[in-house]
Order: sequence, then structure tokens, then C-alpha cells
Amino acid sequence: FTEHVRKELTYNYDDFIKEIKEARQKYPELKILYGCEAKILEGGELDAPRDVLDKCEFVVAVFHTLPYQSKEDNINALREALSNPRVESWGHPGTLLNKYDFEPEEMEELVRLCIRNNVLIENNLKEKYTPPQEFSRIVEKLGAATVFGSDAHHTSELRKLSK
Repeated sequence: FTEHVRKELTYNYDDFIKEIKEARQKYPELKILYGCEAKILEGGELDAPRDVLDKCEFVVAVFHTLPYQSKEDNINALREALSNPRVESWGHPGTLLNKYDFEPEEMEELVRLCIRNNVLIENNLKEKYTPPQEFSRIVEKLGAATVFGSDAHHTSELRKLSK
């Protein structure tokens, strides 16, 4: 489970961790991790407090909006984020890939960077975060590791996605 974070949190992240640890005890047959979804800022910095990143078992780096106007500046920020050893997953790849025209070689370079840094690529069910089909073909062709994402923030949202 991940929760959105910002450098200035409006909630107690330790309470979130406590809930996840309680779920682990209730469902010992499941491997349940806790982590955060951190926005990629200018220069590839993550919008998350250092102490929260240090507590996380799983960190997802995402663009919800793009910090720069230019494609190249946003790609450079992504490269930096994907090179951060704390990042385990690139979430919402469609945010960037659907904004600009990408050549297959450009997408391949990003997928290879994920492979090199052991970063999973999210396959998100929400249409606005779904990348172009060509990107999905490249991910499969190169054998990049992927992770399923629902972007659900409540169990009721999971029910909606299953319909």
C-alpha cells in the first residue's frame, strides 16, 4: 500500500504504517508492504520528507502534473528520479508519455533505465495514467518488470474498477 506524500505532510505517516502493520497481522499469508507515492519535482527531486522516504518499504515516483514546459526538461527530471536508489517504481507513466510525441527509441531508453536501476514500471488501470500501446509493447519486448496499480484510495474504488 502506498499513500501520497508531500514535503509538508498534512497527516501522520506513522499512523499509516501502523495500519499496514495491523493488516499484516490480520493477513499473515499476504506480503503487505507500505510505501509512498512521491511527486517528481524539478531536477528529479522527490516531493517527500527524507524521514518518510527512509521509513518506506516501497517508493513510487510519479508525475501528476509536469514541472517543466519542455519535454526534454521533464525527461531529465524523470531520469534523475529513476536513478534514485530509493525509487522502486515509476508510477503513472502515461502522464508524461501521453503529453508529448515520443519516438520508440526515446521510450526504449526510459525502459532500459528502469531495467538498469531495478525500477518497476506501473501498469495503471486508470485511463489517464495508461501509457501509449507502443510503450507497453516496448516494456514487454525488453522484459521490464511491471507492477499493477489501481490508484484506488479506498476499497470502494477497487469495486468500481472491477466492473
